[in-house]
Amino acid sequence: MSAFQNIQKRNTQTFLGPLMLTIAWVITLASSSASFSPRLLVSLLIVFFLLASYTLIVAGRLNFLIYLKNPLFLSALTFVGYILLSALWSKYPLTAMQKALWLTLIIFAISMTPLLFSQMSSLQLHRCARGIVSGLIIGMVFLLAEYATDFAILSFLAKHFPGLVQTAGPAKQIPAYYLNNSVTVITLLLWPALLIALAWIDKIVKSLYLTVLIGTIAFILYKTESATAQLAFVLAGFAWLTARFAPNHIKLIAYSLWMGTVIGVVPVIMAIHFAGFQNLSSLPYSFRDRLHIWNYTATLVPANPLLGIGIRSSRANKIAQHRTLSRKRQGKLVDHKGWHNHNAFLQTWYELGAVGAAFLLVIGLLTLRAIDRIKLERRPFAYAMFTSFSIAAAFGYGMWQSWLLAAYGWGVILLLIGLQYKGEKDIGLQSPPSPEQE
Repeated sequence: MSAFQNIQKRNTQTFLGPLMLTIAWVITLASSSASFSPRLLVSLLIVFFLLASYTLIVAGRLNFLIYLKNPLFLSALTFVGYILLSALWSKYPLTAMQKALWLTLIIFAISMTPLLFSQMSSLQLHRCARGIVSGLIIGMVFLLAEYATDFAILSFLAKHFPGLVQTAGPAKQIPAYYLNNSVTVITLLLWPALLIALAWIDKIVKSLYLTVLIGTIAFILYKTESATAQLAFVLAGFAWLTARFAPNHIKLIAYSLWMGTVIGVVPVIMAIHFAGFQNLSSLPYSFRDRLHIWNYTATLVPANPLLGIGIRSSRANKIAQHRTLSRKRQGKLVDHKGWHNHNAFLQTWYELGAVGAAFLLVIGLLTLRAIDRIKLERRPFAYAMFTSFSIAAAFGYGMWQSWLLAAYGWGVILLLIGLQYKGEKDIGLQSPPSPEQE
């Protein structure tokens, strides 16, 4: 390498240093804002995408041609193309275009993450990894404080800054479900943080981080009203244990459950309804109501089996025959429409038809294949995150909510960082960092 090339490389590294530090701060803010305000994850993901793109352009590494042979990348982009096409028969064509654009940004942000971190020194990568764990702990401490003090901080904000925080009832109290979204996102992002904390060499630091993470999440899940978050954590933990102690069985279980869920969601829901589970008083009211929404939707799927009714069109149908919450609670629960289906697998069949379900099936199987290529000792964390994602999709929310899609995107990005991070022994803290490291 010539002297000129050496100077040029040093200048590039000097210029990239502040960019890498900024990216580390964005990652830290994303990890903490998951608890404060999950909606901020959307803006922060856009900032990350712009910073990552610019960094790779400066480094001369922005090249997506290498992904043209990646089946998962191509399948995801083709799925986005189909979503865009669904605007032709959707009642919300502009929404279809917006969601297609948003998913495209998420896909490219995830795809450029390995390229971005290949440009980072060990010290720069350590800052990002440290930001994930520290940011998540900061956010979780906020949740812990709120649950322990009966929403003292949020109540203060609601009182002194009207309109900033949603309140309910004449007393304008913070509803108990207010932080459900935050807790759900925490269960998605927890696994990269645990992976990173376990990679630390210092036993005292490792023990401290793990104690705070596990102890805090246990208290939060005990206090939350989000059954989705509780179920996601429990089943993700089961997936982690299975992948850790029975690695030869987890693959068969994961593939079978994914295929069974995507392909069989409609008949399974109908069978559950036929068996009368929606009438069991021992089940929570919200879950029984959800069973009615699922069955109502499942019975409509055969009317448009191939292409569905179009993205977000189920919301339009709900608006057309709106039922208030107070009216539903007056009498016996019956099958009815929902603002969304509370089940991404069912919603895919209803809005995107068999074609959309086929894309979802393939993307999930390719994701599981990618997980199987991860080193054996780190694979359980990927399986746990995949399980968390699946449970949140199956029981919690509508599949097109931007903040939830952003949480999925951030979860994969943080996991990729955690998988690449090897621990403090590789950051060279015993000797002063070189200019390239900074």
